[in-house]
Amino acid sequence: WCYERKGMCDEALAVYEQERAFAGDSPTTCAKYAHVLASCGRKEEGREELEKITSKGEARGALSYEVAVVHSLLGDNDRALEWLGRAAEEHAVGLAFVRVDPRLDGLRGDARFKDLLRRVGSWEAPHTTEAGANSVHTTPPSQTTRVVPAVSKVGVADEGPGLGAEDRAR
Repeated sequence: WCYERKGMCDEALAVYEQERAFAGDSPTTCAKYAHVLASCGRKEEGREELEKITSKGEARGALSYEVAVVHSLLGDNDRALEWLGRAAEEHAVGLAFVRVDPRLDGLRGDARFKDLLRRVGSWEAPHTTEAGANSVHTTPPSQTTRVVPAVSKVGVADEGPGLGAEDRAR
C-alpha cells in the first residue's frame, strides 16, 4: 500500500493485478482490490468490490480487519468500527497494527475506536479460563535478548558453540 499512500494509483493497481494473476481471484485479492480502489478515490467501485465478499459471508478472520480498513478509507466510520469489532472477536492478525495503521486515522477521534484500543491493546486483558471464571492474563515485559554476531570480524568465525578452533579445522 506504499503506492497508495503516495497517490501512485496506476502503480498500485498494476501491483494488485500482478498479485491477482499470481494468487487468483479469492476473497483476499478481492479485499485488496477494494482497498486499492478506495485509496485511489474510486469509492463506488471500492464499495461494489467489498460487497462481493461481505454479501457472501467470506470476510472472516484476517479479512474482517481488511474490510474494516476499506470502510475506513471509504469514510464509513460506523461500518469500519463494526468490522473492527468483528476482527477483535475473531482475533484477526491485523489488530496487532490497529494502534499505528495510518489507514485507520479517520477513526482515531471516535470514542468507540478508543474503547476498542482499550479492549484489544492492553498488557492486561481479561479472559475466560477453562473453568469459566474471569481472570487477568498478564504478559511480562520481554526479556533482554543477547545478540551474538555470527562473525566477530570480517573473515574470522565466532568462537560460539560448535565454532571453536577444532571445528574450523575440519
